[in-house]
Amino acid sequence: MKKNMIFMCVSGLLFRIIDFVIRADVAVKLGENGMGMYALVLGINGIMAVLATGGFGVAVSNLIPRYIGREPKKVTEIMNTSLYCVGSLSLFVILMTALFGNQIATYYLKESALRFSLYCMAPSLFFVGISSCIKSYFYAHEKIAIPLLSEILELFVKYLCVHFLTEYFRKYGIVFMCTSVFIGFTIGELSSFLLLSIAYRIQKKCVAEQTRYLPILKQIVKICLPVLIGSFTVSFCRTQEDIGILSQLKLFGCTHLAAMENLGVFKGMLMPILVFPLTLVGSVTPILVPKISRLYHLHEGKSLKHTILSLYLYTFCISALFTGIILCFGYQLLEILYHDTNSYLYLRYLSFLLPFIFLDCSSCIILNGMGKQATIMFINISDAILRLAIVYLTIRHLGNTGFIFLTAFSNLYSCLLSTHCVFHALKEKKMQFLPVRT
Repeated sequence: MKKNMIFMCVSGLLFRIIDFVIRADVAVKLGENGMGMYALVLGINGIMAVLATGGFGVAVSNLIPRYIGREPKKVTEIMNTSLYCVGSLSLFVILMTALFGNQIATYYLKESALRFSLYCMAPSLFFVGISSCIKSYFYAHEKIAIPLLSEILELFVKYLCVHFLTEYFRKYGIVFMCTSVFIGFTIGELSSFLLLSIAYRIQKKCVAEQTRYLPILKQIVKICLPVLIGSFTVSFCRTQEDIGILSQLKLFGCTHLAAMENLGVFKGMLMPILVFPLTLVGSVTPILVPKISRLYHLHEGKSLKHTILSLYLYTFCISALFTGIILCFGYQLLEILYHDTNSYLYLRYLSFLLPFIFLDCSSCIILNGMGKQATIMFINISDAILRLAIVYLTIRHLGNTGFIFLTAFSNLYSCLLSTHCVFHALKEKKMQFLPVRT
């Protein structure tokens, strides 16, 4: 387990660096205005990806560890049901995008030209949905090589496609360059999907003669539904947040172009730098969630508390390290990545939030492993609604400073609430970290 976690951290960091290089290359080519368009399409992509995956990958991570080694037929039934459902769901979302992509771009995003990006992004939803289930299957069996190989292939293909396609479409303008980015992303997801599908067909141990879909579906839906509702609501609110930021910046006095550029700076340039270190936490999630799930449901309190404390200590050290790096070298980082240092002061202020962002991420991993998807749903939805309220109340008066206030207040709220819920869940199981005096 420890070797797998170390390997996941190192490989996850490497993958994130490559992905970050791709996004930085895209940012330089598209510019601030193009990154604003990119952020809007990415928000819609988030909503559609949530609907297409339906939380089935999370269900696989939670359910399969309970039956590994004891009921192999049940493992196969879970996978068959999940793959069938997520495949059907993703195809439906792709169809809806094809039918209503123009209306979404014109009336919701207020940029009709972005419909081409939506159309090119849609096929990737099927690949993402199926791949999420298969990756969870391999992680639950602690076979991390196949998912890692698929990510290597995806990043390699994605980088080549995005690089050459953006160069080719440069002569056609920003809109088609933005579209070419999503074509590259789709091709990258396709390559990962093909590798995972072949590996799964080879690796699966047991084939159920007749899958009992209904009993398994009830267990899956119990986990998926809170994930789906919470993720969809958050993704929808975040997209509405981006649109709200544009409108409120205009009320503050910015032109449409300036508002789009400011959105591109914060959402497309600064936030990726802040969330980049989260790779070191997110990369171990596929291993930690099944482990925490097993320890929590088997009432192994001592091992569970040790795992949770180790995760919190690890994330605190990493967040402190990266806060120091950004404070010391943030100016040089912006110069190297974007050839633009105008937003350095904002990056410096936002870097102080890293410990809270890390702590919130760790707490959500723990709650996910405990099967507290409904709790995570409440935290995420309440946070998304709070963010929307702050956008419409502050940015028209404070401009870009309102974005700093939005990010700070939101992360402090979700961090404190998620950490409280972890300790409350442990108390329910009578697994307090400190002994209770009698």
